[in-house]
Amino acid sequence: MRRCRQRETHQLETALAFICTVGAKLLALRRHQPSSLLATWAEVTVSDVTFFAALAVGVAVAYALRPGRLIARLALILGGIVLSWSAANAAWLLATGVQLQPGVILVVLHNPIEYWPTVRARAVTHPAVSIPAGLALLAIAAWLIWRLVRPVPVVRHRRLYALRAAAFAVVLTGSGLAQLLIRP
Repeated sequence: MRRCRQRETHQLETALAFICTVGAKLLALRRHQPSSLLATWAEVTVSDVTFFAALAVGVAVAYALRPGRLIARLALILGGIVLSWSAANAAWLLATGVQLQPGVILVVLHNPIEYWPTVRARAVTHPAVSIPAGLALLAIAAWLIWRLVRPVPVVRHRRLYALRAAAFAVVLTGSGLAQLLIRP
C-alpha cells in the first residue's frame, strides 16, 4: 500500500470553512470599530472554534474506529456541507452585517428561480468579484466531485486518528470553558 502524504480532503474543507467564517466575522467587526477588536473577535468566534473542534473530534473518532473509503467519503460530504454553509454565511454576513439564518436558506431553496434576478443584478454590478468567485466555485465543485469518486487513500493508523481526536478534544474543552467564561 502506497503511503499518502496528502492531507485528507475534509481537513482542507474544514480549514477553509473555519478561515472563511472567522475572517468574515473579523471584517464585519472592523466596520463597527469596537474598542478592542481582538477581544470582541475572540468573543464572537469562540462558538465557531467549539463547532469546528467538535467536527474534527467526530471525524477523527470515525477514522479511528473504522478507517476506510466510506468514512473518507462521509467526511468529504460533511466537509462540503460545512464549507458551503460557511461561504454562504460569510457572503451574507459581509453583505448584510448579520449572520445567515437557516430559515433564509430554506426560503431560497424553496424557490431559487425567484431570487435569480437579485443574484444576476449583483453579479453584473460587481464582475471583478463575481467572475472569479464563479470560476472558483466551479473548480472547487469539480475537485470535490473528483475526490468523492476517488478519495485520497486512507492511512490506516488508528492510533494517529485517536491522537488527533484527543488533541481536538482538548481544543473543544478549552473553547467550551472559554464560552462559559465569556458569556454570563
